Amino acid sequence: MKFKYLAFIGLLPICFQAQATDFSYNTIEISIGSVQPDEGDNGLGVQLSGTIEMGSVFYAGAGISHVRFEDVKQKVTTLGIGLHLPLGENTDIYAELLALQADIDVTNYGSVDDSGRGANLGLRHMATDKFELTGGIEYIDIFDDTDSAPYAGVRYHSTEKTSVGFIISKPEDATSYTLSVKVNY
Repeated sequence: MKFKYLAFIGLLPICFQAQATDFSYNTIEISIGSVQPDEGDNGLGVQLSGTIEMGSVFYAGAGISHVRFEDVKQKVTTLGIGLHLPLGENTDIYAELLALQADIDVTNYGSVDDSGRGANLGLRHMATDKFELTGGIEYIDIFDDTDSAPYAGVRYHSTEKTSVGFIISKPEDATSYTLSVKVNY
């Protein structure tokens, strides 16, 4: 099975990114997104995720997403652990290992589920006091298939505790666009 319907995995970078050096690693985030497969119907989805600090360089995260296409419903649950290191005053590099559980229900066909794994490597950079840039690549291995997806995004920090972000991800046979609101606690 190709990742036509798992393109919403593109939300994973948002779910598990640690904050830049001066920000909290304790976050709660809600995201809405559009998945546009190269062929077939577009999907709309929502994700709830969070991260928690575990010392000065480690963090853990969890998320759940629901995506609906015309005849397909998808639920993906993610658990992960990450490491972030500063590359400079305003730049972090991060790496994550992820465990995935996906359930896909196709109208008039039935449902399938599978467990898999993923990894994420990326950079975060505070371009100004309010604007953050991010980019990287994610890898997933689920449903007897693998995919890598580059992603890029921007986040506006309206306050010290609240930000709004936009990210684009490009797996092999789809594109996902995601808008999110993140709160640091």
